[in-house]
Amino acid sequence: MDTSNQGKGTYKAWTTEESNELLKLLVDAVGRNWRDKSGSFNKKCIETHILPALNEKLKCTKTYEQYLSRYKWFKKRHQSYEELLKFSSGFGWEPTTKMFTNVNDEVWDNYIKSHPNHAWMRTQTCDDYEDLCIVVGNKTAVGRTSIDLHQEDTGARTCEDEDNRNPCEGFVPGSIDLDEDNNAYNIYNAYFPSFQAESAEPFVPLPTEVTSREIPSERRIGQKKRARNVFESTSASPSISQVDKLMENLSTGLDTVTTNINAMRGLMEERAKDLEIEKREKQKEKEKREMEKEKREMEKKNNNFWVAIMETPDLSMDARFKVVDLLDTKGKREMFKLLSPEERKMWVATKMKE
Repeated sequence: MDTSNQGKGTYKAWTTEESNELLKLLVDAVGRNWRDKSGSFNKKCIETHILPALNEKLKCTKTYEQYLSRYKWFKKRHQSYEELLKFSSGFGWEPTTKMFTNVNDEVWDNYIKSHPNHAWMRTQTCDDYEDLCIVVGNKTAVGRTSIDLHQEDTGARTCEDEDNRNPCEGFVPGSIDLDEDNNAYNIYNAYFPSFQAESAEPFVPLPTEVTSREIPSERRIGQKKRARNVFESTSASPSISQVDKLMENLSTGLDTVTTNINAMRGLMEERAKDLEIEKREKQKEKEKREMEKEKREMEKKNNNFWVAIMETPDLSMDARFKVVDLLDTKGKREMFKLLSPEERKMWVATKMKE
């Protein structure tokens, strides 16, 4: 009977080509900011953009349910990589060879001993690690090589923590521009735009000395020399106007710088508070686990009547073994555990005389 259209029989395993192509499409989608606020892709995005591109290119018929299964597999694979890196500080990632490295073979041996299913990571390449960091590990895709999903081209895929973005991004007007080529902030372009947009009058310097050669010959004859104060007032007026404009723009720019610095300070203070809260929660969780561990050990100790025998003073090993024979019922063992060490000693001495 044909079950190609019935229930679970319709599932078809993912090929390596299909899995790699899906991962590339998801990386490109991250670069286009298609994830929602929770950092995941909603069903509409997958069914509208990702799966049509995948099915069209590879001539397959993947569904949303099959996508969810493969995405779960991506998470599990990324988790195995993270377990390796967290196992020891000696582990590192070599992007050129696409392999995990550790100069200490003993560390490798210990890790594989505790994680036998991960032994392949020592000798094989992990080509999908960087893409999994972007799709599953909350990284950001930026750069210049992307896949066409019927949108404008975006940049190449690289790993960059979202927490490391420019904290001033979004401050308009007057936001601090980050010059990525020079790794520096371009403040003048951000805070003094009027210096570039405004076509001010040319600056005319004050003359230091007026000689007869600077006066046209036709003016020398029959004309009186202009008063010195009149000449200075007319020639100096453009420079005063220019200085006023410069000071006005400078004042505006400094106010904007102060505002953005205060905003940055607020963001840093909020981040510090969040880290402190997270630290306290982790400490509480650690204390809770330690208390539960002590509780389990105490219960284990209480349930072991041999511990009670060992705690009884002045008993030889032969006497202890005889006590085991005496405590031949559950009721006797419970009773023996309730006694104090001295009472147990007296009870044993009494039973030995019988």
